[in-house]
Amino acid sequence: MDRYNIKEREQNLVHFRLAEGDDDKEHVMRIFNHLTRSEVAEKAVVKVTRLGEKIKLNRPLLISLDGVESKNFIMDNVSRMKSLDDVLKGVWLSHDLSNDQRDELKKLINDAKMQESVGGDFLFRVRGPPGRGKIVKFWRDQKLKEKV
Repeated sequence: MDRYNIKEREQNLVHFRLAEGDDDKEHVMRIFNHLTRSEVAEKAVVKVTRLGEKIKLNRPLLISLDGVESKNFIMDNVSRMKSLDDVLKGVWLSHDLSNDQRDELKKLINDAKMQESVGGDFLFRVRGPPGRGKIVKFWRDQKLKEKV
């Protein structure tokens, strides 16, 4: 059951902090066009659904895409979200993770924080695709790297 759940979520994204409205798909396409420089077509977005009860404000959006390639292309360019206009500032995208994947990611992040508190000259970050993340070590300061 869990393997099916992960496979089903593989081509989904979750979009947070987007203001509620009737034009959710238009906002999503505006963001995707900005991120991918209009390389992801509107037909790539299969379904856009709000999650949670209607009582809450700014509920997350579940975005189903036509394939994993489209999702990965969008996530590869997610750093461009910083340059969105003011209406869409503060929104962010995430992979659609199962509960087990989410718990594993939290554990990895906590392990990275523990290593960083002991690590001294290094930063520790979690990198990799969902479910296959690993902790990577970086120099804390570029000047320290040049001395070695």
